[in-house]
Amino acid sequence: MIRTACILAGIALAAPAQAQDWRFLDKESGGGAVFLDAKSVVPGDDGVRTADLAMIYPESRDGVDAFRFRMTVDCTQPRFRTEFIWLYDASGKQTGSGAGTRTWTPTSGANGLKTSDIICERQAAPAKSYGSEIPIAEGRAMKVQ
Repeated sequence: MIRTACILAGIALAAPAQAQDWRFLDKESGGGAVFLDAKSVVPGDDGVRTADLAMIYPESRDGVDAFRFRMTVDCTQPRFRTEFIWLYDASGKQTGSGAGTRTWTPTSGANGLKTSDIICERQAAPAKSYGSEIPIAEGRAMKVQ
């Protein structure tokens, strides 16, 4: 019984929750567009929050067109950690997954601080929704100029 519960819990962690509301956050200097699933933000203990984000590459990188990651943000100090990562192709099909680094990393740069502020509700999320599917085509259209 306990073994079955552990297996089911592992499966639940390995599959991303169904996204509900992707919001564009910013463009990365490497050319990718970053989105936040605004409905994925979950408050935790001691000022820590978890949220799902997605990075859309402007072009495929070794068959990976986008990745979704579950990030934990410490709202009491500027740091974050990546819990899990899911890889996607251009059609939005999941092609792989794996554990994140799960180590605290200092938050730096304007994009990182903006993302933390939105997840920690110190700043409002952008109003425009890109729907419930990872917005790969829309993200690709947002190439860094």
